[in-house]
Amino acid sequence: LNKLLMNTDWTKINIFSKITKSTKNIFAADPTEFQRACCSDNNYRMYNNNLIPILMFDENRYWVEFIRIFNIYSDIRFDIGISMIYDSNSRSIIITGIHLDKQKILEQHQLLFPDHKCAHYLDDFICDIDELRMSVKEDTQRLQCCQHQLHLNREFIDGFVNANTNDESMKAMQQQGQQLLSSGILPSNDRRG
Repeated sequence: LNKLLMNTDWTKINIFSKITKSTKNIFAADPTEFQRACCSDNNYRMYNNNLIPILMFDENRYWVEFIRIFNIYSDIRFDIGISMIYDSNSRSIIITGIHLDKQKILEQHQLLFPDHKCAHYLDDFICDIDELRMSVKEDTQRLQCCQHQLHLNREFIDGFVNANTNDESMKAMQQQGQQLLSSGILPSNDRRG
């Protein structure tokens, strides 16, 4: 199971969030950290190994998937269901979704087995998160923007430090700028290193 979790591209997995009318509690997860958290299964309970069959459907078809409950991020109440299906083309199990809504999992299970009571598998299922986002793309873009701004700031300070001036107060500020540049706080504009 850990191999399956580690080989999954979590940025491409469907996330089935809770439908709420009130303010959403959104959690942005780094995919690598999310993988680690799933593999550690912080609050593991024996019945987590039970697979819960659920009925999935779209406009034209329906199929059965199996959910395993994971208890992750012990500092917040964050249980999730990860759905899987056997892919006959690749002859392997693939992860198809992340489910956050306990009630929806129960309803989708009862569509297959109206009289079956799987609720005890979900007794301890608590998910205080309404929406989960894999944040690698947004974070990468934000990081690239910050790096670009740092580059521009470095160029500005370089220009200021190297400007010719006879003004003593300006020379004092240039010395402070030079100290800032040599402190390593601002990354070098030298792209070789």
